Amino acid sequence: MSTQLAVKKLLSEGQLEIVTGGWVMNDEATSHYFAMIEQMIEGHQWLEHNLDYKPKMNGWAIDPFGLSPTMAYLLRRMGLDNMVIQRVHYSIKKYLAMNKGLEFLWRQPWAMIYLTLVVLIQKYVVNMIFKRLPGNKVNCPWRKPPVPITQENVADRAWNLLDQYRKKSQLFRTNVVMIQLGDDFRYDKALEWDQQFNNYQKDF
Repeated sequence: MSTQLAVKKLLSEGQLEIVTGGWVMNDEATSHYFAMIEQMIEGHQWLEHNLDYKPKMNGWAIDPFGLSPTMAYLLRRMGLDNMVIQRVHYSIKKYLAMNKGLEFLWRQPWAMIYLTLVVLIQKYVVNMIFKRLPGNKVNCPWRKPPVPITQENVADRAWNLLDQYRKKSQLFRTNVVMIQLGDDFRYDKALEWDQQFNNYQKDF
């Protein structure tokens, strides 16, 4: 089976989702709205022609330069319902977390349509990013590198993970919490996929 057919199968069965679907993740701070629309059209047409796919629900903007309600407005007009954002000033993240406002509706004064946004907090689950295992040449900035999960430590690691998820859940009003594994520039090598999956699988 070709890679293209394999990807199409994963998409059609809901095992894989392409979020946003733009040609790039555009700058939001200084870009003209025409450029934002044009790159989305380019990306969506490529997906339609090559994979028979149209992004349906979620947007993903973890590393744009600036964040704009215009992008949320455009994504909603393109049929998306949600967007995840990351590069928010730490003082704003702290304020939103203290007020359980990390998930919010973003709308513009001129239109009543809105997009649900979730602000990512990467404060927790840091010792479960297995790309930072010793020997992978990626240092852990918190000086607490992950430990491979074994039969001897699986109970301890599972309770630690549950505690971190519990702490993160207290920052939201709803009973649904989004947990991301890794951040940008990740999962570019098969080894990282395998290390992440094999270790996480042991916890569940």
